[in-house]
Amino acid sequence: MTTNQPDCFISSLQRVLKQLNKSQWQAPLAQLSNNFQQLPDVCENNFDDELLNVLWSLVDPVKQDVYAPLNQMMAIRLSRLVSFTVRARHLNIEGVHEFWNPLTQSYSDFRTPATQTLQASSANPPEDVIKRWARDHLK
Repeated sequence: MTTNQPDCFISSLQRVLKQLNKSQWQAPLAQLSNNFQQLPDVCENNFDDELLNVLWSLVDPVKQDVYAPLNQMMAIRLSRLVSFTVRARHLNIEGVHEFWNPLTQSYSDFRTPATQTLQASSANPPEDVIKRWARDHLK
C-alpha cells in the first residue's frame, strides 16, 4: 500500500522540474501524486515512480530542442501511465455505484470499507480526459 508522499519524492520532483524549467508544475503534480497515496497494491507500478520516470524521460528531448512541444509530450505520456488503469468503486448510501476519479479526488478521501479496487485494461478516466487535465494544469 502506498503511503503519504515522502520528502524524497518531492525533492526528486523539484529537481526534474528545475531541469525542465517547469517549476510551476510542482503543485498540480504533487496534488495528483497525493490522490494516488494509500492506494492498495493492485498493480505493479507506483504512481510516483511512473511520474518521475516520465518527467526524466523529457529532460533530454528538451535539451536537444528547446522548442520541443513539452506540454503536449507530457500530456500524452501522463495519459499512458499504468497507474491510471486502477479502478476503485463502492456503493453510496443510496445504493448507487460511485467511481474514483484520481484527477479530482484522493483515494484516501474516496475509500470506504466497501471499496473495491482493481486493475483494468484501459485508463480511468479515459486518456483524452487525462490529456485535457494535463493541458489545463501543466502550462
